[in-house]
Amino acid sequence: QIPAELLELSRLEVLDLSSNDHHLKLQSPGLANLAEKLTNLKRLNLTDVNISSAVPPTLANLSSLISLSLSEFFLHGEIPTEIFQLPNLRLLELKERARNRTFQLIRSKIQYLQLG
Repeated sequence: QIPAELLELSRLEVLDLSSNDHHLKLQSPGLANLAEKLTNLKRLNLTDVNISSAVPPTLANLSSLISLSLSEFFLHGEIPTEIFQLPNLRLLELKERARNRTFQLIRSKIQYLQLG
C-alpha cells in the first residue's frame, strides 16, 4: 500500500513505484487515492505494481500527466477510456497485460504508445 505520508506530497511531479520485485500491492482505494491527492503528477510509473482493483476512472483527473507506464502490472478489468483523453499525455506504456485489448485513441495527443 502507498504510505499515507506520500499522498500528502501534493506538489509531487514524478512518482516511480517500479522495480519493486512485485512486493508493492495497491489495494482499493490505493490507486484512486493517489489520483485524488497527487494531482500535479507529470510522470507515473507503476511497472510491476500489483494493482488488486480495477484502474479507477479518477486516474483521468491527473491532467498534468505526461507519461504513464502500466507495463507488466496485474491489471483487473478494463482501462478507463478517459485515460486516453488526458490532455498532456504523450507516453503511454501498456505492455504485457494490455495484449489483445482494443483502445480508442481518437482525439488523443499520445505520441508514443507501447503495447508489447
